[in-house]
This record gives sequence, structure tokens and C-alpha cells, in this order.
Amino acid sequence: MTSISVTQSISIENSIVQLEKSQELLEHRMEEVEGMTRQLAINQDLNVLLNDHLAQRDVYGIWRTMRNVLTFGQTNDFLQHYYIYLANYNLIVTSGSSYRPEHYYEFFHYNDLSFEEWKQQILEKAHRSEIKPLSSFSERDNETSVITYMQSLPLDSFNDSSPANVVVVIDARTIAGLFSGLTDNYGGWVHIHDGNGNTLAIQGNMESDVSQIMNDPAFDQNKTSQFYKSDLVITTRSAKSGWVYQAGIPRSALMENADQIKQASWFITGGAMIVGLLFGLYLAHRNSVPIHRMISIMKEQFGRDELTERNEFDFLMNWSMTN
Repeated sequence: MTSISVTQSISIENSIVQLEKSQELLEHRMEEVEGMTRQLAINQDLNVLLNDHLAQRDVYGIWRTMRNVLTFGQTNDFLQHYYIYLANYNLIVTSGSSYRPEHYYEFFHYNDLSFEEWKQQILEKAHRSEIKPLSSFSERDNETSVITYMQSLPLDSFNDSSPANVVVVIDARTIAGLFSGLTDNYGGWVHIHDGNGNTLAIQGNMESDVSQIMNDPAFDQNKTSQFYKSDLVITTRSAKSGWVYQAGIPRSALMENADQIKQASWFITGGAMIVGLLFGLYLAHRNSVPIHRMISIMKEQFGRDELTERNEFDFLMNWSMTN
């Protein structure tokens, strides 16, 4: 294997490791989101509201619930935007306010869902750790893209509807930030999709269309790394969620990185050789000092001054032959 092939293999391996590390970080964040819903499920104030069938709203109970859920968003940037829909109150509770669904929809809504569709598909339907794929989203007239995590309360809700739904809206830019090392350093792209091919996140300069890669028979979905057109495409799969993570690195950036690794290897090897040579010279000099000292003593003892102009080897040979 040539040095170019070796350094290219190292670059590919480093890219795979970097993608896997980012994947682990994303999965950890999503586990925290899921953990938040479990904490809400055992929250006493919230459970009181879920079982409240009074005609008059428990304003103080709603306020306590808002106060309790306020802290979640302070520990995880995936929890900056979430809400709880209380079916018996027909009310949306957030960390800072409460809304009627129609009022909430005025400020925050999916561009591909009407109010009625959103109410039926998100608020009123029972969910069990479900993910709504990447969707265009309007947040106070600011356009962005989000994925949505949905979980019904109580957790053992098996009917078509449930007393409450927890909805976590996650900005795609927050997810993309976890993979910035691949997109920023290499000028590549990252695409994450679920087991059904629905896009969950996409970031970077993607020369080939997503659907083209997924539907091209020349592209092997089971390979960890392969070249596709002008990109090296790395693919990993999550055993937990079934999500597929793909990163594309331009071949030119890969070769540039390989050249850097090669130069660094030569520098380290050359430096080690120079250090070894200098250390060897030092040891040779240190070990020769006793010999020179012994020769000086022998010259003084045996009066061989006439040999002072001859080298030490000749002196030792002459001395050994005469003694």
C-alpha cells in the first residue's frame, strides 16, 4: 500500500470516528428530551391538572406547572421550545405562558399544516416517543426548519387520544451544530434520516440531491464508506433509534487532509531520526572520555611522549605489543 493510500485511509477513519462521536452526542441529547417527558409524567402538580374535571380552571395549578417546567430548558438547548397540551382545559402551557391553541398557532406553526391539521395530528392524537420529520416552521414571523418530538401523558396512554401531550420543537440548526466539525472543516455535508427515509436534519454543501443518493442503485446503503461522484460518503446507523447518519466529504478536502497527515508523519519521523542521531553522538562522546583519560595516564606512566603526535589507536597497539 502506498503512502498516499495509507494517509487517505487514516483520513477516512478519522472522519468515521468524528461522525460517530457527533451521533453519540445527538443521541444523548435526544435521551435527555425523552427523560424530560418521564419527569413530567411523575410531576404531582401536572398530574393534578390532568385529572381535573372541574369546569373552572385551576389557575394556581397552571402557574405551578409553568414554574416547574421552566427549569428544563436551562440544561439542554434541545428544550428551548416545548409545550404541554392539556386536553381537559384545551390549553397549551409553556415555560413562560399559556395559550389557547388558536392563539399559539398565530405565533408558532408548521407551514405544511393548517390549524385543524395541527390540532388533530399533534395536539389531540396519542403519541409514543414519535418524531415528526424535518418541517418548515414559522416562529413569530421567523422562518426555520424543525423536527418535533411528541409524547403523550400518562406514559401508558394506549387510546387514540390522551389527557396531555408533551411537544418538543427542536431547531434543525441546533442539531446541525453538533456536526459542524464535518461541515466546517471539510466543506462537506451531513444528512440524517429515519428508517423510512424521512429527513431529520441536513446541513452543508450537498452537491447530489438527497433522493438521488438514496435511490441510486450504484450507491450501497450498507457500506460504511464509499466514493459517490466527487464525495466520500460515510454512513452509520443507530441501533437505538434506527436513524441513518450520512456525511459527505469532498475528495479534494480528503486528499488535502491526507497530505497534511503525510507531511506530519514525515516531520515526526525526521525529527525522531535527528534526535536519535544527536543522542547517539552524545553517548559516543561520553563513552570515549574514559578511554582518552586512560591513554593520557598510560602515556604519563610509560613515557611515550614520542608518540603524542600519533593517534590513540596506534598508541594502544604499540603499547600492547611491547608489554
